[in-house]
Amino acid sequence: MAASELDAALDAQIERLVSELESQHSRAQIQRIVEQCAARYQDAQVTTFIPILVYHEARSLLSGRHTTTPQCPGDSHG
Repeated sequence: MAASELDAALDAQIERLVSELESQHSRAQIQRIVEQCAARYQDAQVTTFIPILVYHEARSLLSGRHTTTPQCPGDSHG
């Protein structure tokens, strides 16, 4: 996925979260959380699933259900 495609896909996830959570969070808050979540994947070689991973992580954070940073299988950092 090219950088412009990834940006468009992340924008779509922001819109999705805004429509789901606009009564609880401002667009700016949602955008900031999505950008923070996406930053974790900035060096990823495979980008296909980044938008959906970011959506789920951001939604979890915004919903208050996210207590720790999820560890990816095979990740030795933590």
